[in-house]
Amino acid sequence: MAEPVRGARPFAIGCLLAIPGFFGGGMVAVAVAKMVGSVRRCTPPEGQPACGWLEYLAVGAVLGLVLLPSVVVWRLRRGDGATRNSERS
Repeated sequence: MAEPVRGARPFAIGCLLAIPGFFGGGMVAVAVAKMVGSVRRCTPPEGQPACGWLEYLAVGAVLGLVLLPSVVVWRLRRGDGATRNSERS
């Protein structure tokens, strides 16, 4: 059975994953902006990836900055639930 990770290690890993979460969330949000723009039949200005992409980028980047490290820290502190379930059967 996998033991949950305690101490400062999960938070250090979470802090390291804040940067990829920020950029990853922003890229996904711009992709969503492009899809929304195509559904709305919006023509983006010259040199811009999509209509209103900056608002999507800001929201997605903040969500990625918070969600990815939070999920990682939560999973590390919780332990591996899949291992516990497989040992019962």
